[in-house]
Amino acid sequence: MQTRKIDRHIPVVLYGSSYWNEIINFEALVRHGMIDREDLALFQFADDPATALGLLQAAHHSGTGGRRRRPLHTPNTTTLRIARESAHRNATMIKPLVTPLC
Repeated sequence: MQTRKIDRHIPVVLYGSSYWNEIINFEALVRHGMIDREDLALFQFADDPATALGLLQAAHHSGTGGRRRRPLHTPNTTTLRIARESAHRNATMIKPLVTPLC
């Protein structure tokens, strides 16, 4: 994505903005020339399942998420509750892989 070798946009959603902004100082990477400011547009943050799904749906419907497929479903209350519980339960098990962005 960053090197522009992929001919389509792949939506990247970082779940938990406070976590990611604490782990990776994106502004410092820009300030020190490690990444271009435009690279910050390669991903978006979501702090809840509904927002994450909305970002993915928007990319899907705009055609920037790759090949068109059948429409994504709209979550109901139960789906969102299960996703929230699952994310909370798995949060301590997830160890993010942090690699250089340049």
